Amino acid sequence: MKEYFDLDPSALREAAKWALPSVEAAVALFESRAPADPRPRRALEGMAGYVADGKRGNGLRKLAMDAYRASRDSEGAAAFAANAASLGAAMAFTHPFRDERQAVHLLGPVAYAALAAETGSGDAGTGDAEIARALDSAPVGVARLLAEYPERGNGKGPLERLLLALDRGLREKAGENGG
Repeated sequence: MKEYFDLDPSALREAAKWALPSVEAAVALFESRAPADPRPRRALEGMAGYVADGKRGNGLRKLAMDAYRASRDSEGAAAFAANAASLGAAMAFTHPFRDERQAVHLLGPVAYAALAAETGSGDAGTGDAEIARALDSAPVGVARLLAEYPERGNGKGPLERLLLALDRGLREKAGENGG
């Protein structure tokens, strides 16, 4: 049985606002590799609209799915960048139940953007720097929201490394601020 918690919709908007710069960078990377494909840009625009007005609906879901399809049609850094855009648009639909997969809705846009930067540059330090930047800019409310979800287990591979670093860093921030 799923364990639910109260989720203030403004907390999801705050999380989307926090992830927006990472997704913007990822979309710029995507466009440098696939300039004719507008799907991640449209998802980014939908995400920005959600941040601005809090409205979510089927149009935003479609934009998220279209960006996901762009990731499936791409390779390497471009695929990771499109995933960042997809998950960014999908943040509005994060469910309020304690499940590690739901936490990926909060962490995924930033982690995939970091992985896109890392893969694009060929330097793991690039992804780590993006995670550090995101942690530095994370509002306490985002850290407290993540604390509602289970901690990530140890995984394998570059994406899991970035997700885990982001998860641990945000939880540390929540703990420092009474979260």
